[in-house]
Amino acid sequence: MPPDVSDHGGTVQNGLLDPGTYTDYNLDRAGFNVRFTVPAGWTWNGRYLTKGGAGMPDGAAIFFYGGRVHVYADPCHWAGTQPNPLTGASVRALVTALAAQPTRSATTPSYHSANSEGRANLWPGMAVKLTVPNDINFADCDQGELRSWGSGPNTRSHQGPGQRDLVWAEDLTGYGVDSRVAPLIIDAASFPRTPDNVISEIDAILRSIVAGHWG
Repeated sequence: MPPDVSDHGGTVQNGLLDPGTYTDYNLDRAGFNVRFTVPAGWTWNGRYLTKGGAGMPDGAAIFFYGGRVHVYADPCHWAGTQPNPLTGASVRALVTALAAQPTRSATTPSYHSANSEGRANLWPGMAVKLTVPNDINFADCDQGELRSWGSGPNTRSHQGPGQRDLVWAEDLTGYGVDSRVAPLIIDAASFPRTPDNVISEIDAILRSIVAGHWG
C-alpha cells in the first residue's frame, strides 16, 4: 500500500511496499526511529527489507537491529561461547569483533557516519564487509547455523554460502535518544548472483537512511 506521506514518511507495514519513504517507529523497542526510502519491488518483513527473497541464489536483504548483541568468536561454532560483557556495547567493539571472526574475509573496518533528522552525519559509526565461505556446509555448524551475533531476537543467522554482508553500526546517543541505547546495526546482505541493479538499489537505500528519535 502507498505510504501515508508526512514529514517522516509513512509508518512501514509488513508486505510489498510501494516506492516511497517509510519510518519504523521505536525499532526493536530500542527507543529510536529509522527512516528509509525504497524503490519498487521491496518487501518489509517486520525488521528487514528484501527483494527477490533473502536467500540464495540471488536474494537481497537489509536487516535492522536495535539492542546490544554478542559477537561470536567463531560464527560456525558459537554455542556456549557468548562473551561477557556484551561485545556490541560500542560501535568500535562490535565492528572489531566481527572483523576478527575466522573465515569471514573481512575488510578493514572504516568510519561511516549516519544522518539524523535535519543533521547530516551526526551519528558516528563504523562499517565492515564480511563474507560467508563459498564451501561452507552449515550442517557442520552448531545447530546448523552460521551466526555472526546473538542473542534472542537480535540473533544474526546467515542464509547461505557466498553471502556478502555490509555491517554498519551507528552510535545513537543524545538528541533525544537515551544514552543507554546500544548502536543501531544494519546488515545489507546479497549474493554473487544478486543482480547489479539490486545492488545499486541497496546502496541507494543505505544512503537514504535517517536515524534518531521523533514521534
